[in-house]
Amino acid sequence: MPGEPLVARYSRAKLSAYLFAAALLVSLGLGLLAHMIITSNPAVWIIGPLVSLSVLPFSAACVILLCKVFDRRVQLRVDGEGFAIRGHSAKTIHHRAIIGVKTRNGLVALQLQKAANFPIENRHRCLIWRLNGAGAEGYFGDAWVWTSQLDCTPADVLNAIHDFRPLTDWEREMRERGLSARSDLVPNRF
Repeated sequence: MPGEPLVARYSRAKLSAYLFAAALLVSLGLGLLAHMIITSNPAVWIIGPLVSLSVLPFSAACVILLCKVFDRRVQLRVDGEGFAIRGHSAKTIHHRAIIGVKTRNGLVALQLQKAANFPIENRHRCLIWRLNGAGAEGYFGDAWVWTSQLDCTPADVLNAIHDFRPLTDWEREMRERGLSARSDLVPNRF
């Protein structure tokens, strides 16, 4: 029997820790730059622009993380209808379309039977996909979600997929015979 649907939002605790780390790096860079200017260090003309360039990405990260901390929209939903990833597409990915799942370091990557039916609609994800080139599908799969920013773990996502994925005819037949549908009997195509 299917359990409760998995509904995941951004984790305020995790994002606050990332925000603190990024803000610390920005403040260290600005402190170094201020110290060099105050002491009239001649190296400020060489190191100053480098420090400024390193502060900019972490400042942008602070702004993005701050916006995510207050974003309470559902980012991931796994239920009887399928797998909905807000950052990927407005379409729900049906369980039958998923032919493989990989997890690694908080990443849950889905391999889809016909990925063209569920294209990436988010422009930031399209950019990430294009920057990674040929290796993108091997690393990210056809659809992916980073649980390191969400209030769930990869195990929660896999358990929800297992709870809601409809059984194949072969699995139903094995269950009727009294055998469990073990994952090591099913060929992994991913």
